[in-house]
Amino acid sequence: MGGREMTAGDMLADIVGDLVALIDARTPAALADEPDAVHQLRTAVRRLRNVLAAFSQ
Repeated sequence: MGGREMTAGDMLADIVGDLVALIDARTPAALADEPDAVHQLRTAVRRLRNVLAAFSQ
């Protein structure tokens, strides 16, 4: 297709960006103490932590 290949850095940036957006979107509901919102926020944060840990090795 003529586009350049995605590097590991590009992939990391995309994944981290998606997870940060997800965390940002879920924060207001968690702060409002909506049902299951804190769990969803913690899950998104855990996913981000795991991605960063995997890429740091």
